[in-house]
Amino acid sequence: MAAYRKLPSGLWRAEVFKQGVRKSSTFATKAAAVGWATQVEAEIMARKRGQVVNRPLRSVLERYALEVSPSKKNERWEQTRIKFLCSDEYGLPFVDKPADDVAPEDVQAWIRHRLRGVSGATIDRDLNLLSAVFTAAVEWGNANSNPVSGAKRPPPAKPRDRLIAWREIKGVLRALGWKRQAPVTLQQEAGFAFLMALHTAMRASEACKSRKL
Repeated sequence: MAAYRKLPSGLWRAEVFKQGVRKSSTFATKAAAVGWATQVEAEIMARKRGQVVNRPLRSVLERYALEVSPSKKNERWEQTRIKFLCSDEYGLPFVDKPADDVAPEDVQAWIRHRLRGVSGATIDRDLNLLSAVFTAAVEWGNANSNPVSGAKRPPPAKPRDRLIAWREIKGVLRALGWKRQAPVTLQQEAGFAFLMALHTAMRASEACKSRKL
């Protein structure tokens, strides 16, 4: 059963409690809240009957961005990549297929196409996101399996063994305005962090969090 209430902000909150499952979400209009609640109730009943609710992969991706990504540390990256995967120019060629109809062969063809323009590492990150989306789709009753698990991933990139040259280090420090004195500008602070990383092998996050004792 679904309940709706208007919040002081003017938004509408929909709450669904059916078959022991409780879900809630907030929307700009009551119509959007009713549509969401109706869909959620249908999916709950379909899962109980062991059926799949056919929804386009695009819809599943958008739901993932709305409901799952906000709980992640890389929320902004996931939501940005999902917009990319749904875009007309660069998106998945099977984004408008029902999620349950997407096969490993579809994913494999997309990987081959993407390898013509980007690195395997970039594709691998997108595959990790897509795999998480399909895992959620199975949980939501929109797919029976995860087709990403049946696709062959790009080979790992060869490790880099290049060392930065001293003239390159001096060029970076010159561009940042670094001097042998306490930093004044943010650029000079970046120069000190750069040198610290070179001498200590600290990660960028570690160098930024370091404090003078």
